[in-house]
Amino acid sequence: MSAAGDKPTHRPNGDERADTDYAMSFTKGLPHNYVSGLVRLKAHFEQFVGAIETGASNDFREVPLGLHRGFRAAPDESPLRGWETPAAGLCFNLSGHDPQSITMPPAPRAGSDELIGEMAEVYALAVLRDEPLTDLRQDAAASTPRDRMLEELGALRWFNADASPSGAGAEAMYRRRTGLSPQTVFRGLAPGNSVGPYLSQLLLVGSPSATNEPFDGMIEYGAQTIDQRVRQVGPTDFMTSWDEWFDVANALSPSTRAPDTGNRRFITTGRDLANYVHNDALYQAYFNACLVMLSNGISLDPSLPYQQDDAVDHQQGFVLYAVQHVLSLLGEVCDRALKTVLFQKFNVHRRLRPEALAARIEKSSLLDISEITHMARELNDTGIAEEIRRMTGAASGTESMLLPMAFPEGSPMHPSYGAGHAAVAGACVTILKTLFDHTRPFDLAGDAATAFVPTRDGARLATVEVYDELGNRSAMTVEGELNKLAANISIGRNWAGVHYFSDYWESLLLGEQVAIQLLREHMLTVPEPPNLRVPRFDGSRLWL
Repeated sequence: MSAAGDKPTHRPNGDERADTDYAMSFTKGLPHNYVSGLVRLKAHFEQFVGAIETGASNDFREVPLGLHRGFRAAPDESPLRGWETPAAGLCFNLSGHDPQSITMPPAPRAGSDELIGEMAEVYALAVLRDEPLTDLRQDAAASTPRDRMLEELGALRWFNADASPSGAGAEAMYRRRTGLSPQTVFRGLAPGNSVGPYLSQLLLVGSPSATNEPFDGMIEYGAQTIDQRVRQVGPTDFMTSWDEWFDVANALSPSTRAPDTGNRRFITTGRDLANYVHNDALYQAYFNACLVMLSNGISLDPSLPYQQDDAVDHQQGFVLYAVQHVLSLLGEVCDRALKTVLFQKFNVHRRLRPEALAARIEKSSLLDISEITHMARELNDTGIAEEIRRMTGAASGTESMLLPMAFPEGSPMHPSYGAGHAAVAGACVTILKTLFDHTRPFDLAGDAATAFVPTRDGARLATVEVYDELGNRSAMTVEGELNKLAANISIGRNWAGVHYFSDYWESLLLGEQVAIQLLREHMLTVPEPPNLRVPRFDGSRLWL
């Protein structure tokens, strides 16, 4: 029953060019030139693309992986990292769209105001990685690091409402954010993202039980419990020296790890959020959210079958229209979303990661590529660049424009656009919003105008009033907190340094399309198909 349909036209942005030695393409894992940071041979990248097109394991075994000898900061016998399932996008599905049947718009181009803004934002996130997320709120006290980053971002053309960005089409203008404030910066675009605290309540609260309240953060998982607190790692950044960057670009699998403090706390900083999305079971946040909502009386949509009292329905939801149904759909749609986004990553866009763009900016005078020179000139004169040079100098002894990374290995071994976490977020949250009563208030802190936030040390949850982006008192909804959950998980990867903002938004929409098609076909297979309301990330409503 696969709805393959007509294959859309997939449109890369045109930055993959041999005359620039593929400087704006994803080349991580191939042998690189130590001086320039570009691929050692253009033929290696072209061979890599050929293997992607066939998907054959034997072809990938012939593509050069890393240096094998010549690492700079690590021993030559260090293990290598291979590329991550580049053939997944060539699969076909028996339900839902085939991976090749959904597309994304082109990524922002080299030299564009949008890409300059996106890279500045990723740098700013690295600067603020250890600042409390509770500072990203309308009623938060003044914060020198946050306020400086806001000022510097707001001065760039992409974020400045008084400037007209060059070459920005309709999709780019929808992604554009101006008038940044503590209540809106680093947040998503969907309804509810700018209402209340930065973190979704669904990343904090737990289940009520005989021994715990929701604010204790313990989720009932059958006879076990899931603690919403995360392992706290020390404030160490990676890939801040050229040697370290070079080794990772050449497929090194680092033996170092972020230092474990031995403490567990509620997600308190951008580093905590990055740590959450480092090794998560990709749809665990949505699995947890389902359990949290049901245990706290946030029910499935009352229009679904079997939602009335047993005395009325004489039956209960179980395999259909109950927790088992929802959880199975989350796993299924996660699989579909990942295959779809991997096709976009490897077979269409092959966008370089922020860590690689930072290296291009660092080497811009040597590379002499006009678009990169322009981006470097625009970024190097900012206070954000001043902070990045300070951070890299303190960490490595040499100031540079390399991007301080939260993970020793930097990004995963697949291209940046689209984003796997964001595609899964879009797919899973669409399932949850559709099947749950998404219009009801989110009132677990007593009322929907009050929210939980971590204390500044993350040891417990406190309550705060809910404000919107205009500074008005507001109230949270289930839809808004689910949308915020999708943004938190997706942009958590940006806090780590491995994605750009456009990766988040366009991949979220990609995942939404995957979920809609799966739901549409799924409803054809059940005996009493309901009319489903799908609240979309752009604020519109779709009836299935």
